[in-house]
Amino acid sequence: MPNIETLARWAAANMDTDRELLEMAMEAAQQYLENAGVPRLENDKLYDLAVYQLGVHYFDNRGVMAEGSAAEIPMGVNAIMHQLRLQPETEGGDGI
Repeated sequence: MPNIETLARWAAANMDTDRELLEMAMEAAQQYLENAGVPRLENDKLYDLAVYQLGVHYFDNRGVMAEGSAAEIPMGVNAIMHQLRLQPETEGGDGI
């Protein structure tokens, strides 16, 4: 399961000053995956990778941006989501 300390390392962030933002970014990443049909998974490195990639993306793009200036979802996250959704139910996916 993803953890805040590893996300902080991925983001090269300071846990003392950025913990609240990192927690929000990680929760948003997990919610994004759930909304896309990927349940929260334990002991799944692909799931963890998707959470960290999205979490860092949200952390890095947290400032106010003009419409259309936001970066796209990190490369590979959509492919990871498809793979996770296709996992057999016994591995945590929904077996679609």
